[in-house]
Amino acid sequence: MCKKYIIEINYKFKISVSVFLLLLSLNSCSSIDKDIVRRKSDREILKLKGLVKSFSETKYYAGENGSAMKGERTSIFSDFREALKVTENGMLVGYAYEVWKQIHEFNIEGDLVLKMDLDKRDSIHRKLIHSYTPNNDEKNTAFFDEAVGVELKTKNTYNNQGYLEEAIQIYPDGNIYNKTSYYYDSENNLIKWVSDNPEIKIKCKIEYDTIRKERTEYREATSKGKYVSGSNNTNIRIDVFDDNENRIRQIFNFETDGEVVKVRIETKYDKNGNEIESTRYTLKKGIETKSLSQYYYDFDIKGNWINKYYSFNGELVDITERKFEYFK
Repeated sequence: MCKKYIIEINYKFKISVSVFLLLLSLNSCSSIDKDIVRRKSDREILKLKGLVKSFSETKYYAGENGSAMKGERTSIFSDFREALKVTENGMLVGYAYEVWKQIHEFNIEGDLVLKMDLDKRDSIHRKLIHSYTPNNDEKNTAFFDEAVGVELKTKNTYNNQGYLEEAIQIYPDGNIYNKTSYYYDSENNLIKWVSDNPEIKIKCKIEYDTIRKERTEYREATSKGKYVSGSNNTNIRIDVFDDNENRIRQIFNFETDGEVVKVRIETKYDKNGNEIESTRYTLKKGIETKSLSQYYYDFDIKGNWINKYYSFNGELVDITERKFEYFK
């Protein structure tokens, strides 16, 4: 969700906001569309049923021999994020990031007021506190990293139609570190966003094909006037949606070891918009490989999933558990 992605920053190594925004442009630009930046409730965006007050999320390995019993706990996500930092010679470096438990808390209107990421010891790794104006048209976020004491505040401003117009990151001393601006067409489709700070400038242009339900994004990032990303054919991402605005196809390229790798992902959903199957086709050096991810769910009485079973190429890998609390 755009209004939260902007401020979900890993400060473990005291990195800058600009570095995170580069990461955002490379990996998450496709997540930004009019239904995400619009001031809808966070419960609605997360497709939660009922008056959810809070929920926690924890992941476990599957039991022995791929059984559906929960085994040892594992991180919710742990992957290598490229583009964490731009070095002097223009090269990109990365970092490994792990979250072992997440906690979300909402107000009665359904907006997120607190999000916490916990580490392996269940200590707070980072915390986001959201606050709202009386008419609920602005969102202010305080970011804290408990380990290194970093603090950053983000103020989100929305236009008269309720769409995100500007996000400003502010240091405790009041100095503005970064500003991101969002632009829309007459149909309130997001067509461009620009993020600017002294280190990195990022542009993302978005085009729509309403007949094919297709969205194409063109991204580029520059540092001190030099291209960091977007100077070759790896800066284009195409997303195709169904009638329920679920993304059913994604096409993009990336470069590794001097080779351009082409990826196509086909995704299926159940009637409630939960992902149930994802097939990834990867073309490298003229050879295409295929992998299949499948998801199965248990639901509570409200209709929210409480267990998600992840299977890769037919083998159960892990089980994600969610525990809910509802407003009375």
